[in-house]
Amino acid sequence: MEYPSHNLVKNNLVCSNFLEQNSSDPTDKLLIVGGESSPKDCVVYDVNTKQATLYPKLNEKRVSTTLVQVGSKVYVLGGGYAGHKPNKICEMLNLNKPIKWKLLASMLTARQDCSSSYFEDCEKFDIHNKKWSKIKNMIHARDEHGTVVCNGFIYCIGGADDSKTLSSCECYDVKSDVWNEIAPLNQARFGSACVVLNRNIYAIGGYVNDQYLSTVERFNRVIGKWENIASLQHARYYSSACVVVNKKCYCRVQ
Repeated sequence: MEYPSHNLVKNNLVCSNFLEQNSSDPTDKLLIVGGESSPKDCVVYDVNTKQATLYPKLNEKRVSTTLVQVGSKVYVLGGGYAGHKPNKICEMLNLNKPIKWKLLASMLTARQDCSSSYFEDCEKFDIHNKKWSKIKNMIHARDEHGTVVCNGFIYCIGGADDSKTLSSCECYDVKSDVWNEIAPLNQARFGSACVVLNRNIYAIGGYVNDQYLSTVERFNRVIGKWENIASLQHARYYSSACVVVNKKCYCRVQ
């Protein structure tokens, strides 16, 4: 997907995008935060008008951060910048009044790439009490994995540990605080873009064995299996993917 209207979007090599994935009425706007070329910038991109709007800058420089929406509020968690170690710093922006990013309580563990950098520990943030607390550890330590929420469960897809690329996947039951393994990917991959569309989970592109991937897999929760579908036209690694109002999946290359 091209972003010709704004260089902050066009040149943002490693960015996070945001979407109300659980909404029955998906948004037609993307929120792009941080990245190597503009680590403090926040841009809203309208896919209909192809126009970008600058939002308030982050308090901290961030690359490979994690972005989560809860209602009208967007939370940015951890990340790193320019060779620095992952950080614990979190901040929040109210989209109804996007005036300033507000710093929040720091995480218990420094994290980037939507993970804990080869640790298996996990934590959750209570948006009411504004506190982080530990939850059950994952089955496998993993880094640079895909993470999505689908039907009230959290899915962690592929990734890498300190020795190999992973095909294994697991699912977290928020109510019972239990991780369960699900069917592995057909192809091990890390740095893939993952998204939910029509209650199916997609793992798009990625990297393995010094090779960028164009392959795409879809997880059917009914039968509990991954299936290969049409490949991308171009191999992509560390790309971003999202679903917009026309219920199409868009992917942007790093």
